[in-house]
Amino acid sequence: MTTEQPEKSLTTGLLHIFEPFAGEYEKRIHDVQLAQADLADRIEAMSKVLTSCLTEAEFVDVSAYLKKLVESRKKIVAVASTLNNINDRLGRLNKMAQNKYPEMVKLRQVRQEKLKQGNNTDVNEVKPVVEEKNAVTEVVKDESKPDPNEEVGVTEVEKNINDAPETNVEEQKPIEEETKQEE
Repeated sequence: MTTEQPEKSLTTGLLHIFEPFAGEYEKRIHDVQLAQADLADRIEAMSKVLTSCLTEAEFVDVSAYLKKLVESRKKIVAVASTLNNINDRLGRLNKMAQNKYPEMVKLRQVRQEKLKQGNNTDVNEVKPVVEEKNAVTEVVKDESKPDPNEEVGVTEVEKNINDAPETNVEEQKPIEEETKQEE
């Protein structure tokens, strides 16, 4: 025996062992290539169908509706901002009213006691400042200590309202008016 013969027989034996696996893998690779070619053909056919649908279809122009939606959203944001400002102001007014109510009750009690005692109270001492919807706000003035920052005819509530941040109401038209104008 020569040394070439055992190598040849080993090679031949290995080829016989791996030949079924190689044949199977080769068949599978060929099947995958056929499937890919079939898939490419189907993709091409679908592309042609979609292209024809795209050219034949008439789409509705929604840009006008989108603009209206954007404008409506802006209006809603403006109204929400206005309502938030109003709510903040009402909260501040309510807090001020809660703080001033005990003072008003005390002033009324003092006034009633003085009236019951028969004392003529000085007009400058107890003076009605604002009368609105059955509510009377009274302020006791001490003539010996005039307030240099006091504005004549302006109540504390009006000062606080004037100090609140302002919103331009003219810029914020009601939504119904603007929609009527657009039509």
